[in-house]
Parts: sequence; C-alpha cells; structure tokens
Amino acid sequence: MVEEREDFEIEDVENWRGTEDNRFSHQTLVMKALDTCLTNGSVEMKEGFWNNKIDKQGNVIKLYQEDTRKKFIESVKTLLMLTHRDWKDDEDYSTKIEIKKKLLFNRKNFWLGEEWKWWNSLSPLQKQQLIKEGKGVSQGMFNKNNDFDNYFHDEELDIYRELCSLVGDFIKDVMKDFEGEVWIG
Repeated sequence: MVEEREDFEIEDVENWRGTEDNRFSHQTLVMKALDTCLTNGSVEMKEGFWNNKIDKQGNVIKLYQEDTRKKFIESVKTLLMLTHRDWKDDEDYSTKIEIKKKLLFNRKNFWLGEEWKWWNSLSPLQKQQLIKEGKGVSQGMFNKNNDFDNYFHDEELDIYRELCSLVGDFIKDVMKDFEGEVWIG
C-alpha cells in the first residue's frame, strides 16, 4: 500500500531549472558512460556462474558471480544509446556503427548455423545421448552446454570493443570542432 505524504508536491516540471551545480550535461553523461565502458572492459571477461560458499554455521550460500562479458556489452549499448543523437547525423560514423551492428547479427547467425550443422551431422544415437546430457540443440538458439555460444561471445566482445572505440573516436573528432569552447550537449 502506498503511503501518501502531505509534504510532497509535484511542481511544474516543464520549466524546472536546477541550480548551477545541478545542471544537466549531456557531455558529463557521455563521459560517465565511456568511463563505465572502460572500467567494465578492463576486467577478465568471464561467463557468470554460481558459487557455493559455506558460512560459519555450516550453511551453504549460493552466490552468483556476474557475467563480466554481458556487463561490458550492456555498458557499450548504453554508451551507444546516449550518443545516438550525436552520431546519427554524421554519415561516416553512422555508417561505421551500423556496419558493426549488422556484423553482430551476421556473426550470431553464423555460429547458430554452425551449431545446427554440427547437430544435424550427428547420428540419432549421439543426439539422444546429448539430449540426456542437456546438450540438445534447437534451431535459432544457442545451448549454453555446447561451445558455440562462447565462440560467438568472443567475436561479439571484439565487435563491441570496436563500437566503443568508434564512439571514442567520434567524441575526439567532435571535441576538435569545439576546441576553445565549452561544449555542453
């Protein structure tokens, strides 16, 4: 149940202006997002997993270790989202970024196809045994118990690194245009 507060009041948000310290800055958001990409991309890239720990009383505690690959990829996606309005009108960078996005799509389909070809090359007896082991394959989906998704993730990480680098290059080029001026988006 939501508790009503009498001291809470919605004001005119259309004309709201923060203090000088509270000013919105697109540039600051982009720099924070870029810093997050650098931080998340500077760690060992590993798949998430469950880790069992035993506390002092002997209880087993399951802790999930975060998938650092996904964390990095999501930070680059956020950077692309924040900077989209900046590079969408730049034909050169827009084309380069769209090419990388298409490459992601194509590489995923390639590895899904490879997994499907491998699956179809197996005998019915082999397929039955792999299904029992949880390694069965459905068309259009990776089975995490096989290695094909990891092959794709290796390539995916490289492409997202290239995307992050492209945005960094774009920012560098934009900043050259505003040398000596304060650039606030």
